[in-house]
Amino acid sequence: MFTTLGMLVSGSGFPVIADHIFNEDSTDTFAATMPATVDADDLLILIAHRVAGSGGPSAVPSGWTELDLSGSADYGVFFKWATGSEDGSSVVVTEVGSPTIFFTVLRITGADSAQDPEISTVVAATNSSTPDPPAIDPSWADTSNLFIAVTLPDSAVTVSAYPSGYDLYQQDNTSASGASGVAAKESTSSASENPGSFTLSGLSDCYSFTIAVKGS
Repeated sequence: MFTTLGMLVSGSGFPVIADHIFNEDSTDTFAATMPATVDADDLLILIAHRVAGSGGPSAVPSGWTELDLSGSADYGVFFKWATGSEDGSSVVVTEVGSPTIFFTVLRITGADSAQDPEISTVVAATNSSTPDPPAIDPSWADTSNLFIAVTLPDSAVTVSAYPSGYDLYQQDNTSASGASGVAAKESTSSASENPGSFTLSGLSDCYSFTIAVKGS
């Protein structure tokens, strides 16, 4: 059982987080559920992180591309340009150990399919209530960009405040084991973007990062 709070405000001419879905899995299948509707050329981003137990994501799912995969199997971030056949399907994520995994899937429309998304370094914070996703400087020229700030706590905290200016899209997902916080903003500049910190309801170990998506 988990709870979700979300807010989406659609921009014009920018990539948009059109849908999201979450599931928690501690079975041997370790499958991430896709949104009910997925169209061809949608950008799918899959975030998997261990919230309990040992081990975690250990390989890139078939048909997906790695953005970042923890060498210690704590988390994995992957993307896929959709074919339109993914509606409501399940994606098996190879795991090691006996973890409980929290899956976050974002469906993004309006992205430039000729330019793959990019991710910042992934930073770890120990026993923090203010995890801070690092800056990102996309490789492309200025355009209609979507920047996504993410934090992955490994305990059942909630997000009480999001990075300043990241009010285009906000979501707070909490289970009995862990949580994830996601927020997004638009920008016409591809210069270095530094989201600032989330504020959590309590202390937690967290992984945090920033993703950049280029508009079409």
